Amino acid sequence: MAYPIQMIEPVTHRTAVGFKGISWTCLFFGPFPALFRGHFVGFLVILLAVLCTLGLASIVFMFVYNNWHYNWLVSKGFKPAGAAMGMGMMANQNMINVHVAESK
Repeated sequence: MAYPIQMIEPVTHRTAVGFKGISWTCLFFGPFPALFRGHFVGFLVILLAVLCTLGLASIVFMFVYNNWHYNWLVSKGFKPAGAAMGMGMMANQNMINVHVAESK
């Protein structure tokens, strides 16, 4: 079972969803989850592997693809949304930062 991880690109504030865990969609739909996520290199690699192995490669990509897609998003500059908020984006979330001065 895969679980979603909300990701954000800190400079442009674009969002994406990365997944961790087993990709049942890759098992049942082959390379199409990569195509729908915009991961065209992943789509081509999975398509060629599935065609060459008569579908058996889907079993391998079921365990590999979500991590591959997540790492691809990280290489494009995306960060998990919780980690990105610690980098100065809290003001966009209607949060108040309070600095308490040390008294002497």
